[in-house]
Amino acid sequence: MVVCHCELVNDRTINEIASGAVTTVEEVTARCGAGGRCGGCHESIERLLAASETRVRVAV
Repeated sequence: MVVCHCELVNDRTINEIASGAVTTVEEVTARCGAGGRCGGCHESIERLLAASETRVRVAV
């Protein structure tokens, strides 16, 4: 699913980025541009980051 329409970034890209040490929207923006224009996707990015963090905790 497309998360950031301005930069055409999908959820898979954000999940891949979040599997590293990325934990903020600003860090996602620095890596792929998502969230850097209108900001309409910030909430979706934050949800994906939170879900990724939960998966990491469960896996450990």
